[in-house]
Amino acid sequence: ADNWGEEILNRITDRLRSPTTFNFYQAVSAETGLSKHQFHTIWRDSLEQAYGKILADSTVTPLHFIQKQGATNSQPRWAAGDSILGFIGNAGQSYMSLTSLYLKHGDAKPEELTPGAEGFDWSPDGKRVVISHKNFYDGGLVAPPAMRVSTLPGSPIQHDPENLKHQQNCERCQFALTGSRFNDLFIRSIHPDSVEKQITFGERAKNPAWAPTGDKIVYVTLHDGTNNLKLVYPQYPDSTEILTHFSPGTQVFSPRWVDSTHIVFDYVTDYNRDIGIIDILAKKSGEGSEQSIKPKSLLENRWDERDPYPVNDSILVYSHDKTGVFNIYQRNLKTGAEVALSHVVGGAFQPELIKDDLVYSLYDSLGFNIAQLGQDEFFNDSLSESFSRHLPRRDWSSHTTSLASEPYATRYGPMFILPRLQIDIDQSKHKTIVKPGFFFFSNEILDNYLLMGGADVGLNKDLDLFLLAEYRGFLPTLSLEVYHMARNTVEELNYQNYPSPSTNIKFRLTQATLKASVIIPENHHLDVDVTTGIYNTFINDHIIQRHNDIPLSVPGLDYDYFKGIDWGLHYQLAGLAVRQERSINPSGSQLDVSFRDNYHNFMSNFGYREDTGTWGEIYSLFHYQRLDIKHFYGKRLSENSKAVVSLNTEMTVIPHNGLDDFFYDFAGGLPGLRGYPFYGLSGTRKAVMTGTLRFPVLRNLYKPIAQYALQDVYLGIVGQIGSAWIGNSDASFSSVSDFNHSVWNDLDNSKWLKDVGLELRLAGFSFYGYPTAIEFAGYYGFDPLSITTTETTYQYGQDVRYYWRVLFGFE
Repeated sequence: ADNWGEEILNRITDRLRSPTTFNFYQAVSAETGLSKHQFHTIWRDSLEQAYGKILADSTVTPLHFIQKQGATNSQPRWAAGDSILGFIGNAGQSYMSLTSLYLKHGDAKPEELTPGAEGFDWSPDGKRVVISHKNFYDGGLVAPPAMRVSTLPGSPIQHDPENLKHQQNCERCQFALTGSRFNDLFIRSIHPDSVEKQITFGERAKNPAWAPTGDKIVYVTLHDGTNNLKLVYPQYPDSTEILTHFSPGTQVFSPRWVDSTHIVFDYVTDYNRDIGIIDILAKKSGEGSEQSIKPKSLLENRWDERDPYPVNDSILVYSHDKTGVFNIYQRNLKTGAEVALSHVVGGAFQPELIKDDLVYSLYDSLGFNIAQLGQDEFFNDSLSESFSRHLPRRDWSSHTTSLASEPYATRYGPMFILPRLQIDIDQSKHKTIVKPGFFFFSNEILDNYLLMGGADVGLNKDLDLFLLAEYRGFLPTLSLEVYHMARNTVEELNYQNYPSPSTNIKFRLTQATLKASVIIPENHHLDVDVTTGIYNTFINDHIIQRHNDIPLSVPGLDYDYFKGIDWGLHYQLAGLAVRQERSINPSGSQLDVSFRDNYHNFMSNFGYREDTGTWGEIYSLFHYQRLDIKHFYGKRLSENSKAVVSLNTEMTVIPHNGLDDFFYDFAGGLPGLRGYPFYGLSGTRKAVMTGTLRFPVLRNLYKPIAQYALQDVYLGIVGQIGSAWIGNSDASFSSVSDFNHSVWNDLDNSKWLKDVGLELRLAGFSFYGYPTAIEFAGYYGFDPLSITTTETTYQYGQDVRYYWRVLFGFE
């Protein structure tokens, strides 16, 4: 915008809308005439020029790192006695949000104390810590623990959790219906085996600071988009007291105690952060729940001032960016004198000054690290304020604040329509069917509902329709899925003593599923669903003729060969590690257990139906159950390794040994043993085990290829063993022991097949933001497999089978 004017941003955006523009650099080059390398050079030179002005004639302070592992390390705080340093970090994690509390004793390696911690502070004696981390909240419906009290002695707080939990319309009760996870405060000792004690409940609490008297803790809370300061008394859990009542939208950060009654903090109302102070003994104003103490502004300028640390009631250490780079400053609040303690290139934040040693969070090219400066290394000088002169003036005159508030109502989002092109390849007939169509979707602004569907049709009248409706306004998420598919083909029909005529045949499938899903804290997922479906065949009119006989016209035939209904339960225990590579190369564990009770009618013949008095389909009812168990376990070869060795186990048991083979499970192809065809292995029992060693070949490439940007390449070495078989017809399932005996007996008598394969996975993005997962694989089956039908015998195994797929993510 500085070089070409602000209008170029609109032109680039318009250019990105063009179907011939595949990536951002192509749009930029078209509008500026510069290649991406030239554009990057200009951007780099502008940064070097800006930093050159900031650092001109100044010495950069030396860097002494305490903690460099991880992309984010923050909130360094010394315990009493200066022997233990605590900080929040994410060493070994892929995301900055996956933080933990670490303690560092002297020169020893930091040790993780509390996973998931997002903020903390020391008790005055240095023996305990108060921690902020997420916790599943019951909404107050569960009786409060015995350690909670109803009244805090000597305080105006009158908090009765017993009454609160019975309020029909209380906010806590509403949150209980959503399974929300809130940040709350917990106290624990620094001993690794100590137990946490929860002291706030459903508060959305962060940034705690323990008072020097030890009897109270201040923290930042969030309600309706606005932060405020609150107190909690550690000896009386759930005894909270509101301190401030800021105007809507105010954000508050980093409270610290000056003494036992004054608190400094940084906050932002509309532009940059400023620093304020509050006296907790000051008289409250307002009425009812809005009674609060009005804070005073301590530092308020056009630039950003944050992370205050009061050395005493007159000396304040904090961070600001009036030079264009955040650095640590020390200000005498009485005289106004200020000196810079640091002069860094990236940014210095969250200072703590103890005994003339400064510890802070340093931002550089590697992320946020914990660094330290001795008193003799302080910059102790002023820095240029040239950057602050270029800051724009705040002007909100075009914004109105006179909008009336009203209860939230469902806001229906717009309907989006996307083109769709599906290509079906019929290898048996050497045909390719192209089916153009579209997707449509719409969701509510707060994601309370989702409506999604699609349709496509081919020139041969093949048809695909689907509709998904989902509602998230209740504790269980309710969804309805409806599918209809039609396939047209030309087949030869077999007539006794007649030549086989060819005719058009249409297969139609219609299915609907109603499902309720609920997440049970923390890693449990439960689905209950009911499914009904109809499979139909229509044989077109045709003519049969034997030699020179008169041709016979055979009318069309339309019949349902399957009609059924079933219900099922699906339980998932999710424990996959949250890593950047969790899609392409997952680690951790996951268990899926599915049970279905099926009432399926399968056509066995045509004949006279006594129930209707007509000629039609004769059905056999198959009432059977099905149990599926899947378990995945993957482990990284070392703490920092990207290579994962994993074992995936799948088992299916259908305890109905007289079942028609139409309902058998299959154990070949992509879902099973990939060295054998999908229909080559079938039965009422299935067991497949897959061992994989997968490791990166190339990472973080970001190589554009037309509309696709290649990011990671992984190679997997895979070995499989498995089988599918028909259960013993004499098996008994009257007890658990009989069931176990039958399963193990079948395992001993089944034929086990083995294969080995290589998988190449490519992960990237298409069209700026759509994740695109591409996989190529080849598998060799070691064991021969013979499949005999009424006409011939097919031989499989001892050859290579190839697969490829393109999806939004890896399975």
